Amino acid sequence: MAATRSDSQTVVGDSMAEAILGDAKAVAIEEGVEDPELVLREGSPVEALIAVTTEEKADLLVVGNRGINSLTGRLLGSVPADAARQAQCDVMIVHTVA
Repeated sequence: MAATRSDSQTVVGDSMAEAILGDAKAVAIEEGVEDPELVLREGSPVEALIAVTTEEKADLLVVGNRGINSLTGRLLGSVPADAARQAQCDVMIVHTVA
C-alpha cells in the first residue's frame, strides 16, 4: 500500500477532477495559452505525468516544486523529484508559491 503524502490531494470521482482541470484551463488561457489540452488520468501524480509525457512524446515536463523540500518529500520522495528521475524527457522544476 502506498503512503499518502501530506502535500497531495486525493481526488475521488471524475467530477472533482474535471472541476480542477477546468480551473487549470482557465488559468492557462488567462496566461496566454491558446488551446490547452486537458488529460484526465487515473493513478498517482507521477504515474499519470510519466504516462502522458510518454504517450505524447513530450520534449519537456514542467512541474512545480511543491513538496520537494518537505519532510515527507525527503523521506518518501516528492512528485517533482520522482518525475525527474522517471521521465524520459527533460524536466523543469519551477518555484511555486503556496
